[in-house]
Amino acid sequence: MERVFGRGLGTRLPGALLLAAMLFGPRAGLAAGPRNVTLLPDPSCATSALNGPIQEGLSRLGGEKLRVVKPEPGKSGGIQIQYLFLVREDRGSVTVQLDGRAFEPRSEKLLADASALSEAFPADEPGRQNAARQAGERLAELMRAALEKALEERGKGRKVLLQASFAEDATDAREPVIAGLQGTLPRARLKGSTERSVTMLLLTEEPPRALTKSIEQILGKAGALQAEWVVQSETNLVFRVRKKTP
Repeated sequence: MERVFGRGLGTRLPGALLLAAMLFGPRAGLAAGPRNVTLLPDPSCATSALNGPIQEGLSRLGGEKLRVVKPEPGKSGGIQIQYLFLVREDRGSVTVQLDGRAFEPRSEKLLADASALSEAFPADEPGRQNAARQAGERLAELMRAALEKALEERGKGRKVLLQASFAEDATDAREPVIAGLQGTLPRARLKGSTERSVTMLLLTEEPPRALTKSIEQILGKAGALQAEWVVQSETNLVFRVRKKTP
């Protein structure tokens, strides 16, 4: 018996928006096309002969919404499928059981998991390869449906209330900052503003850390500004905008 495990299974500001388009580029989170999927076996079995046919079978995940690609060093975006398999031999036949879990590396949240079992094949090397390939194909069919459903649900996003106040030395940057927030943050809608504050509603799946980083980049591009954070949570981002100290 061979056992291999995977690890860790409103109101708009037309002039300001034109400036935002020049400063900040296209709105984040609106890229079209299929999501990239990488396949990750346990490092201890990276040289196993069965990884080839298993991944060949799993490549059937590809379609309109998903695209299987090879992992690239230093890149962790898209979706990762970590898998384990169990090979059973009995009375001259062999079967392969394949379990997989799909994660989004940025959020570290589980999107889907499934398990598939191959038919029995002759217990020789071609039979093992065929069993592994079929297990991969069957898991791909199960994972595709589960992933597409999970992505559809996650695509609706969560609501995040953003509240920013402006220090007296930063009020002259209010308009470009608002334009930058609207032009860059995912599905940002202006709820209200005064001379010294702004309130927005975001609809996003980005984690708070990614959102705060984007906001700090926006402030940097709008001028020598910085954020003094009051609240950073899944549903609320509250900060004060002020000039950077020399």
